[in-house]
Amino acid sequence: MMGTRSLPAERFKIEAAILDGLGLKAHANFKKGPPFQELEAHVYKAFVLKWRKGHKVSNKWIRIEALWQFKSLQDDSKFPPDLQFKASYGWGRCFMNRHGIKFRMRKSSKNKSANEHIPTQQT
Repeated sequence: MMGTRSLPAERFKIEAAILDGLGLKAHANFKKGPPFQELEAHVYKAFVLKWRKGHKVSNKWIRIEALWQFKSLQDDSKFPPDLQFKASYGWGRCFMNRHGIKFRMRKSSKNKSANEHIPTQQT
C-alpha cells in the first residue's frame, strides 16, 4: 500500500519545502515534463504503425523520423523557430528505453518446432 508521502504532488511539496529551507527555489518547469513530449508521441505513433506492418525499424530510422517530425511541428508553429533538436544517438537510445522498445535478434532459425523433435511413443 502506498503512503501519502509517495504521491508526486506530496513529493513536490516536500522538495519545495527543503529547497526553501536552504534558500533555494524549486525549478519552475518541474511539473511540465520533457520539452519534446509531443514530438515523442508523434515518433512513437509512426514507429508503431511501421512495426505493425512488419517493417524493420532501427535507431537511425527513429532519429530521422524524429527530425522530420520536429521540422513539421516547427512549421506548424508548435515549437519556436529558434529551438534546436539534434536527435542524437543517445536521445534515440533513451527514447527506446522510455517507450520499452527493444531490438532483439532471432537466435534460432530452426525449421521444426520443439514439439516436433519429441519422439513419439510406439506401442
